[in-house]
Amino acid sequence: MGLRTDSLRTLWKDRAVTELNAAVLHSYERSGVRIADHHTESKRFLAHIEKEQQHGRRCPADWSWIVPPTASSTTDVFHRLYDDFDASPSFRHHDG
Repeated sequence: MGLRTDSLRTLWKDRAVTELNAAVLHSYERSGVRIADHHTESKRFLAHIEKEQQHGRRCPADWSWIVPPTASSTTDVFHRLYDDFDASPSFRHHDG
C-alpha cells in the first residue's frame, strides 16, 4: 500500500484498517453476500431508538458496544449517551 510505517503520526494504522474494512465490504458484495457497514448500522440503531421512544419505551444500550471502533466519531451514535439498564422480561443464562 506504500504506507509510511516509520512514524505513528502518518496514521498508517488508521489507513490500513480503513482499507481492510473497504476490502471486506467489497469482497462480500462481489460474492453476492450482504453485509452492513458501521455508518449504516449506526443510523439504523438511532432510528430504532426513536421508534421505541415514540411508543413510550426506553432502549438499553452500552455505548462501548454501540459505537464502532473504526471512525467512531464520524458516526451518529458517537455523539450521545445511552441508558444501560436491565430490561424485563428478558432471557437470562442460568448456570447448571
